[in-house]
Amino acid sequence: MGELLIAAIVGSILTIGGGFAATVFIRWLDHRAAARRDARQLRGAATMVLDEMAANIATLEVTLKYDQWSIPQLRDSVYQDRQVLLVQGLPADVRAALRDAYIYAQAPRVLRYTVRTITPATTPSVRVDHEAAAIPHVQACYDKTLKARELLEPFASSARVTVEPPFGSIPADGVAS
Repeated sequence: MGELLIAAIVGSILTIGGGFAATVFIRWLDHRAAARRDARQLRGAATMVLDEMAANIATLEVTLKYDQWSIPQLRDSVYQDRQVLLVQGLPADVRAALRDAYIYAQAPRVLRYTVRTITPATTPSVRVDHEAAAIPHVQACYDKTLKARELLEPFASSARVTVEPPFGSIPADGVAS
């Protein structure tokens, strides 16, 4: 009878230990799957934001190189939609660079200034306002966006396709041959 009691106790201990080990193993698998999912979502968010940044960079390049009177219209909807994922997964320096780059899209007034012209005093005074790009701010936005792109690229999908705009083929006078 003593042997049966020892066998029952050992069997119970093994069953409890096996159950505990299985629970720990399943939790580890769940944690690993969640980490993979989070990494995949971060890669996707970074890739989508990089695509939006490429469009903003192209817009800024056009303003800086060819049409300094046009006010760049920057986009930030993808960044806004993915901001929580980016904040949770990116290091502080990358988050700060993204914030610095996207502040111009979130406060577009910074990228333009108003030229006010008042007619001479000999005629009834008329004020005419024209808006133009604030080139120093456009350049700062361009520089900060390039820096943010450089810092964000390692977090994006490696399968990302980069398409550079063909601005090199447009002559400086803006007239294509």
